Amino acid sequence: MKVGSIDAYRMLVESSGRGGSIRGFVTFVPYGQTTYRIAGIAPSLLADQYLPRVLVTMRSFRPLSQEDRLSIKTMRLRVATARPGEDITALGLRTKSAWDSTTAAVFNGLQIDQRFNGGELVKTAQVERYTVANH
Repeated sequence: MKVGSIDAYRMLVESSGRGGSIRGFVTFVPYGQTTYRIAGIAPSLLADQYLPRVLVTMRSFRPLSQEDRLSIKTMRLRVATARPGEDITALGLRTKSAWDSTTAAVFNGLQIDQRFNGGELVKTAQVERYTVANH
């Protein structure tokens, strides 16, 4: 079979057990130096409803254009140093964290109104442009 212009391999998988039966597709797409495995599985009773959507997703695999690459954003965990008297809200604004104050407090195990002494290392979330990792 082909996924776009790429030769690919698809398997229909079916299994049953104490929890019921399942049915799905697993497609292997060799591209570059990697083989991508795209899987979609549903309870057999719902497979006819969901597996056509799985096939559409599998068929959408394609090389990324430069425009596609530039549109991808990632959220990265970063560490910032707190300033004396700063709270999680002020630190988030200063570092342009993608997290709201409540989320930042939870990820850091803090109360939302807690003030820093200064020098504490605090987790923040930064939205950054996607870059390809060098392996």
